[in-house]
Amino acid sequence: MPLIPADSRRRIGSPNRSIQRGFTLIELLVVIAIISILAALLSPAISQAREKGRQAACLSNLKQIGYALVMYAQENDDYLPGARNPGTAWCWATLLEPYQGGIQKLPCLTWKSKGYWHTWSGTYSYNLYFGFWNAGTWVYNLRRLSQFRRPAEEAVVVDGTGLTAADINDYFGSDYGIPGGGNTCPALHANGFNALFVDGHAEWKSKAWIDNRPGGDIFWSPSP
Repeated sequence: MPLIPADSRRRIGSPNRSIQRGFTLIELLVVIAIISILAALLSPAISQAREKGRQAACLSNLKQIGYALVMYAQENDDYLPGARNPGTAWCWATLLEPYQGGIQKLPCLTWKSKGYWHTWSGTYSYNLYFGFWNAGTWVYNLRRLSQFRRPAEEAVVVDGTGLTAADINDYFGSDYGIPGGGNTCPALHANGFNALFVDGHAEWKSKAWIDNRPGGDIFWSPSP
Protein backbone atom coordinates (compact mmCIF):
# COMPACT_ATOMS: atom_id res chain seq x y z
CA MET A 1 0.00 0.00 0.00
CA PRO A 2 1.49 3.36 -0.98
CA LEU A 3 2.26 5.64 1.94
CA ILE A 4 1.50 8.84 -0.02
CA PRO A 5 -2.02 9.49 -1.31
CA ALA A 6 -2.42 9.44 -5.05
CA ASP A 7 -3.56 13.08 -5.21
CA SER A 8 -0.46 14.17 -3.31
CA ARG A 9 1.79 12.09 -5.56
CA ARG A 10 0.40 13.84 -8.61
CA ARG A 11 1.22 17.23 -7.08
CA ILE A 12 4.79 16.31 -6.07
CA GLY A 13 7.30 17.82 -8.48
CA SER A 14 4.66 19.60 -10.55
CA PRO A 15 5.23 23.34 -11.01
CA ASN A 16 2.79 25.72 -9.25
CA ARG A 17 1.29 27.64 -12.12
CA SER A 18 -1.18 29.68 -10.01
CA ILE A 19 1.15 31.52 -7.65
CA GLN A 20 -0.79 34.57 -6.28
CA ARG A 21 1.08 37.75 -5.62
CA GLY A 22 -0.23 40.12 -2.90
CA PHE A 23 0.24 43.87 -2.52
CA THR A 24 3.62 45.01 -1.32
CA LEU A 25 3.83 47.31 1.69
CA ILE A 26 4.74 50.26 -0.53
CA GLU A 27 1.70 49.68 -2.76
CA LEU A 28 -0.60 49.55 0.27
CA LEU A 29 0.86 52.78 1.61
CA VAL A 30 0.33 54.47 -1.76
CA VAL A 31 -3.33 53.37 -1.84
CA ILE A 32 -3.89 54.59 1.71
CA ALA A 33 -2.28 57.93 0.88
CA ILE A 34 -4.53 58.38 -2.18
CA ILE A 35 -7.64 57.56 -0.15
CA SER A 36 -6.57 60.06 2.53
CA ILE A 37 -6.05 62.81 -0.06
CA LEU A 38 -9.46 62.15 -1.64
CA ALA A 39 -11.13 62.21 1.78
CA ALA A 40 -9.45 65.53 2.61
CA LEU A 41 -10.61 67.01 -0.70
CA LEU A 42 -14.19 65.80 -0.27
CA SER A 43 -14.59 66.63 3.42
CA PRO A 44 -15.28 70.39 3.00
CA ALA A 45 -17.83 69.69 0.30
CA ILE A 46 -19.57 67.11 2.48
CA SER A 47 -19.58 69.52 5.44
CA GLN A 48 -21.01 72.31 3.29
CA ALA A 49 -23.73 70.02 1.95
CA ARG A 50 -24.61 68.93 5.50
CA GLU A 51 -24.83 72.54 6.67
CA LYS A 52 -26.98 73.48 3.68
CA GLY A 53 -29.39 70.76 4.75
CA ARG A 54 -29.45 72.13 8.31
CA GLN A 55 -30.03 75.64 7.01
CA ALA A 56 -33.00 74.45 4.92
CA ALA A 57 -34.45 72.56 7.90
CA CYS A 58 -34.07 75.69 10.05
CA LEU A 59 -35.97 77.80 7.49
CA SER A 60 -38.72 75.18 7.45
CA ASN A 61 -38.93 75.37 11.25
CA LEU A 62 -39.33 79.13 11.13
CA LYS A 63 -42.14 78.88 8.57
CA GLN A 64 -43.97 76.44 10.86
CA ILE A 65 -43.54 78.90 13.73
CA GLY A 66 -45.00 81.53 11.41
CA TYR A 67 -48.12 79.40 10.83
CA ALA A 68 -48.48 79.00 14.59
CA LEU A 69 -48.23 82.78 15.10
CA VAL A 70 -51.03 83.38 12.59
CA MET A 71 -53.27 80.82 14.30
CA TYR A 72 -52.51 82.36 17.68
CA ALA A 73 -53.41 85.84 16.37
CA GLN A 74 -56.67 84.55 14.89
CA GLU A 75 -57.74 83.38 18.34
CA ASN A 76 -56.44 86.41 20.25
CA ASP A 77 -58.03 89.43 18.59
CA ASP A 78 -55.22 89.74 16.03
CA TYR A 79 -52.53 90.10 18.73
CA LEU A 80 -49.20 88.32 18.49
CA PRO A 81 -47.73 86.93 21.72
CA GLY A 82 -45.13 88.98 23.52
CA ALA A 83 -41.59 87.80 24.00
CA ARG A 84 -42.45 87.67 27.71
CA ASN A 85 -46.06 87.62 28.91
CA PRO A 86 -47.93 87.82 32.24
CA GLY A 87 -49.03 84.58 33.89
CA THR A 88 -47.43 81.18 34.13
CA ALA A 89 -47.08 80.65 30.36
CA TRP A 90 -44.96 83.74 30.01
CA CYS A 91 -42.57 82.72 27.23
CA TRP A 92 -43.72 83.22 23.63
CA ALA A 93 -42.85 79.62 22.76
CA THR A 94 -45.07 78.28 25.54
CA LEU A 95 -48.05 80.22 24.17
CA LEU A 96 -47.48 78.71 20.71
CA GLU A 97 -47.32 75.09 21.89
CA PRO A 98 -51.02 74.35 21.25
CA TYR A 99 -50.57 75.39 17.61
CA GLN A 100 -47.37 73.58 16.61
CA GLY A 101 -46.75 70.93 19.28
CA GLY A 102 -44.00 72.73 21.14
CA ILE A 103 -40.94 74.68 20.06
CA GLN A 104 -38.76 71.93 21.52
CA LYS A 105 -39.73 69.77 18.53
CA LEU A 106 -38.39 72.35 16.06
CA PRO A 107 -34.71 72.77 16.87
CA CYS A 108 -32.17 74.48 14.67
CA LEU A 109 -29.92 71.48 14.09
CA THR A 110 -26.80 73.63 13.79
CA TRP A 111 -27.37 75.29 17.17
CA LYS A 112 -28.34 72.01 18.77
CA SER A 113 -25.21 70.30 17.44
CA LYS A 114 -23.14 72.97 19.22
CA GLY A 115 -24.89 72.33 22.54
CA TYR A 116 -26.87 75.58 22.64
CA TRP A 117 -30.42 75.31 24.00
CA HIS A 118 -32.97 77.35 25.91
CA THR A 119 -35.27 75.68 28.43
CA TRP A 120 -38.35 77.48 27.08
CA SER A 121 -37.69 78.54 23.52
CA GLY A 122 -35.31 75.86 22.25
CA THR A 123 -32.94 77.38 19.70
CA TYR A 124 -34.81 80.52 18.58
CA SER A 125 -35.21 84.08 19.86
CA TYR A 126 -38.31 86.32 19.61
CA ASN A 127 -38.47 90.05 18.95
CA LEU A 128 -38.58 91.74 22.33
CA TYR A 129 -40.24 94.88 20.86
CA PHE A 130 -43.35 92.86 19.95
CA GLY A 131 -44.34 92.81 23.61
CA PHE A 132 -42.34 92.43 26.80
CA TRP A 133 -43.86 92.01 30.26
CA ASN A 134 -41.60 92.76 33.21
CA ALA A 135 -42.15 93.70 36.86
CA GLY A 136 -45.93 93.88 36.46
CA THR A 137 -46.08 96.09 33.39
CA TRP A 138 -45.68 96.03 29.63
CA VAL A 139 -42.24 97.49 28.89
CA TYR A 140 -43.15 97.13 25.21
CA ASN A 141 -46.81 96.75 24.29
CA LEU A 142 -48.28 93.83 22.39
CA ARG A 143 -48.76 94.24 18.64
CA ARG A 144 -51.60 93.32 16.33
CA LEU A 145 -50.77 91.79 12.95
CA SER A 146 -52.77 94.54 11.26
CA GLN A 147 -50.56 97.22 12.86
CA PHE A 148 -47.43 96.33 10.88
CA ARG A 149 -47.01 98.54 7.84
CA ARG A 150 -43.90 96.79 6.48
CA PRO A 151 -44.41 93.15 7.54
CA ALA A 152 -41.99 91.76 4.95
CA GLU A 153 -39.13 93.72 6.58
CA GLU A 154 -39.90 93.26 10.28
CA ALA A 155 -38.41 90.16 11.92
CA VAL A 156 -40.31 88.28 14.58
CA VAL A 157 -38.18 85.15 15.23
CA VAL A 158 -34.47 84.60 14.47
CA ASP A 159 -31.67 82.12 15.11
CA GLY A 160 -31.15 82.16 18.87
CA THR A 161 -28.68 84.52 20.49
CA GLY A 162 -26.33 82.64 22.80
CA LEU A 163 -25.49 83.95 26.23
CA THR A 164 -23.89 80.67 27.24
CA ALA A 165 -23.52 77.35 25.48
CA ALA A 166 -26.22 75.86 27.69
CA ASP A 167 -28.74 78.69 27.45
CA ILE A 168 -29.82 80.65 24.39
CA ASN A 169 -31.67 83.88 25.13
CA ASP A 170 -35.39 83.54 24.35
CA TYR A 171 -35.69 87.07 22.94
CA PHE A 172 -33.60 89.53 20.89
CA GLY A 173 -33.43 93.28 20.41
CA SER A 174 -31.39 95.90 18.61
CA ASP A 175 -28.11 94.49 19.96
CA TYR A 176 -28.62 91.53 17.59
CA GLY A 177 -26.67 93.64 15.09
CA ILE A 178 -23.81 94.63 17.40
CA PRO A 179 -20.70 92.45 16.86
CA GLY A 180 -19.37 91.06 20.12
CA GLY A 181 -22.50 91.88 22.11
CA GLY A 182 -24.09 89.39 24.47
CA ASN A 183 -27.09 88.94 22.19
CA THR A 184 -25.40 89.42 18.85
CA CYS A 185 -26.31 87.51 15.68
CA PRO A 186 -24.71 84.05 15.87
CA ALA A 187 -24.01 83.75 12.10
CA LEU A 188 -24.78 80.04 12.19
CA HIS A 189 -25.53 79.39 8.55
CA ALA A 190 -22.89 80.22 5.91
CA ASN A 191 -21.79 83.28 7.91
CA GLY A 192 -25.38 84.45 8.18
CA PHE A 193 -28.64 83.71 9.96
CA ASN A 194 -32.25 82.73 9.31
CA ALA A 195 -35.16 84.99 10.19
CA LEU A 196 -38.96 84.78 10.18
CA PHE A 197 -40.75 87.97 9.20
CA VAL A 198 -44.20 89.22 10.17
CA ASP A 199 -45.66 88.44 6.74
CA GLY A 200 -44.82 84.76 7.28
CA HIS A 201 -41.85 84.35 4.96
CA ALA A 202 -38.48 83.13 6.22
CA GLU A 203 -35.13 83.88 4.62
CA TRP A 204 -31.38 83.85 5.11
CA LYS A 205 -29.53 87.10 5.79
CA SER A 206 -25.77 87.62 5.83
CA LYS A 207 -23.89 88.65 8.96
CA ALA A 208 -22.55 91.67 7.08
CA TRP A 209 -26.14 92.76 6.41
CA ILE A 210 -27.12 92.84 10.09
CA ASP A 211 -23.89 94.17 11.62
CA ASN A 212 -24.16 97.67 13.03
CA ARG A 213 -27.64 98.42 11.72
CA PRO A 214 -29.07 101.47 13.53
CA GLY A 215 -31.03 100.96 16.73
CA GLY A 216 -34.32 102.02 15.15
CA ASP A 217 -33.93 99.77 12.11
CA ILE A 218 -37.20 98.36 10.81
CA PHE A 219 -35.75 94.84 11.02
CA TRP A 220 -36.28 94.69 14.80
CA SER A 221 -38.13 97.90 15.65
CA PRO A 222 -41.83 97.50 14.72
CA SER A 223 -43.47 100.14 12.56
CA PRO A 224 -45.65 102.57 14.55
